[in-house]
Amino acid sequence: MEKIKFKVAVSINKPLAEVFKAFVDNTIIVNYFTTGASAPIKAAGEKIHWEWGKDNTDILITEYTENKTVSFTWPGYKVDYNTNVRFDFEEKNELPAGYSGKQYESNNTLQRQNILCLCLLFQRRI
Repeated sequence: MEKIKFKVAVSINKPLAEVFKAFVDNTIIVNYFTTGASAPIKAAGEKIHWEWGKDNTDILITEYTENKTVSFTWPGYKVDYNTNVRFDFEEKNELPAGYSGKQYESNNTLQRQNILCLCLLFQRRI
């Protein structure tokens, strides 16, 4: 099976540290993406439980660099493999044509849509 990759760019008019904290802090992410998060994201190797009402999943943090990168894997939707997701946070004064440097990688259409929704909600709520 061919691996599907895509990138999404989002510009959020907030300081980088504030945007990063809103993503990794379990008391903040529940305000715009999940309905529950078992712990804040602090280091590679951690297993975090996320909930969306009756749905839930565990994510395994594979890379963590404060104010820069969070990568994790989570089970693919209705497939028998995991999806790798990477968020790169960069401070930019302006967006280059077509891409801001933030990357989101997924293996299937529903997860691409969920990640795009996460980005859009994230932009509106913080």
